[in-house]
Amino acid sequence: MTNSLRDRTYRLERIRALAGGVLESADATFIMLIAVQVLAADNTAKGILSGGARVGMLLAPVMVLLAERIGLPSGRIAASLLVLSAIGYAIPIFVPSLMVYVPLVMIGAASAAMLSPFTTQIYQSNYPAHERGKLFSRTNVIKIIASIVFGELAGRILARDLNLYRVVLGIVAIMALVSAACLWRVPSKPVAKTGAVNPFHGFRFFRSDRTFLVLQISWMLLGLAWSMVMPLRIDYLSNPKYGIQLGPREVAIFVSIVPDATRLLLSPLWGWVFDKLSFFTLRIITNFAFALSMASFFLGGDWYSLLFSAFCIGFGASGGDLAWNLWATKLAPPEHVADYMAVHIFLTGLRGVFVPFIAFQMANTMPLSTIGIIGAIIMTTSGLLLVPEYFLDKKRSKALPDTI
Repeated sequence: MTNSLRDRTYRLERIRALAGGVLESADATFIMLIAVQVLAADNTAKGILSGGARVGMLLAPVMVLLAERIGLPSGRIAASLLVLSAIGYAIPIFVPSLMVYVPLVMIGAASAAMLSPFTTQIYQSNYPAHERGKLFSRTNVIKIIASIVFGELAGRILARDLNLYRVVLGIVAIMALVSAACLWRVPSKPVAKTGAVNPFHGFRFFRSDRTFLVLQISWMLLGLAWSMVMPLRIDYLSNPKYGIQLGPREVAIFVSIVPDATRLLLSPLWGWVFDKLSFFTLRIITNFAFALSMASFFLGGDWYSLLFSAFCIGFGASGGDLAWNLWATKLAPPEHVADYMAVHIFLTGLRGVFVPFIAFQMANTMPLSTIGIIGAIIMTTSGLLLVPEYFLDKKRSKALPDTI
């Protein structure tokens, strides 16, 4: 691995981080906000939008197998997906209809959600193992700043006039193209050829890799709770029936700006944690932070509780950024990084497609505080499952010098 390869990748990733911050902020806040406040989306439409990215995740194994057959470098496969994403965000600018907005934006989100197997392989190949966390956290700081700035800007635009949502969507589409251009130019290799004909062949690693299996069970529980609770936050803050009814700018403060500011401050710390400490240390701490955020959000009922919840989400997400994007570079065999990520993303999509629908229906039959507590309990359980893996990993690390 040469310094020029590392440096060129790092340079392009810093540019891509600017675009990625805009895409992340839009997906977290403004896509749903536009649907609710501009296009009067019903619960079905909200559920489809919330699960849009998960549809792409379900298709990730198919996309990895297709990429293997095509033989193009991973960066160019990822760039092509982002071009499709830009088209999905751009068309609703010219056709202001919920019937157009929901499926096209869902396509945009789904296409972007299939990137991870390819970008993770790029990190594996182009970044040295001893500084992947540091390099990723540095670009993540840029991404977070871009997310905060866009969150404030888009909030102001929509607060001035909701009909300006077209401007917001236009910026999102352009940033998707910028990100695509960066990935097209990044040095990358094709996905390793396995000769598989079944897109789900990666599941065979569950039999031979116990840690991979336990980690995916834990992540499944965390994701179930996350997918169940997180989509309700925007509805809870903006829908008049819950009594809070905040405007676009105030919603952005709690859902985007405060969490992203916390991520900004703590991202370098988590980069050090990823490079120096056990991966399971990172995951256990972030799980408990997410559980605390859910409890305080739905049980507090005042601005202080909402701010504390937003801080906890940012604290957990700053570590979760690295866990999500880099875990396979630590735990998967180098030649199977894309396969491990494809399995992980597929399972994420599987739960994410259905759970938001269930969440919005639960909101019609039980208090949101009850849903929040259920989510917090599941998140805590997910973290506890990883405690034995932490001690096993620690034992393996101590035994390593004796085996050299």
